[in-house]
Amino acid sequence: MEFFDTTIITMMLISLLASAFSVAFGFGGVFILIGGMTLVLPMESILPLQAAGMMASTMARMSMLRTHIDWSYVKTFFIGSIFGSILGAMLYTSLPTNMVALALAIVMFLAAWAPKASFQLKIPHAEVLVGGIHAFLSTAFSFGGFMQAAIFRKSFNRMQITATIAACACAMTLVKIPSYAAFGFDYKPYIGVILACWIMAPPGTWIGRHFLNRMPEVVFRYGFKAMLTIVGLRLVWIAISPLV
Repeated sequence: MEFFDTTIITMMLISLLASAFSVAFGFGGVFILIGGMTLVLPMESILPLQAAGMMASTMARMSMLRTHIDWSYVKTFFIGSIFGSILGAMLYTSLPTNMVALALAIVMFLAAWAPKASFQLKIPHAEVLVGGIHAFLSTAFSFGGFMQAAIFRKSFNRMQITATIAACACAMTLVKIPSYAAFGFDYKPYIGVILACWIMAPPGTWIGRHFLNRMPEVVFRYGFKAMLTIVGLRLVWIAISPLV
């Protein structure tokens, strides 16, 4: 089908950019992927496909840094993420399309302009709570950052932080994908989109490592904020246009 062919090509380019920016700057890939998906895919498919599409890239980073992973943190985080992912998928699949668009718009604006969170949970087995909250917000609204903020407060070095975040994200995705499917999302029509994202992850990683890391970070940050703001405004229009 012609639309699907065009979608595949577009998603290959978007995935290439998402993987490249994730490697070069350590963040931004998820939002680039989501922003691009809103251009060519149905709104209700965005978060289930984002989870599946980023899996290969995240697993590659985890594999490269596996010796630095704090597995005890990942295991307890995973327990909480099971419950959070199930509840998040249940909420996401029950929302009407315009509410999904509005929720994603809010996430885009927060990612662009909200100040960085800084906190530390001083309770026993806090990783379980972090996993539950982060998985719920990520699965329902693609609102990340809760896990990253918690891990940054641990006494990990830079490599341990990056590796443990990647491992936690992989563990959570293993629950998110079947959770979306259990609540009615059908992945079969989008196998081509997912494979396109996976195929472009390695070359995107190579580009990010060899070229994009030469870009001044201040240029990237302002460009990234502008892109998220434009995507957010477009999503707001998608949310309110049926009412106008």
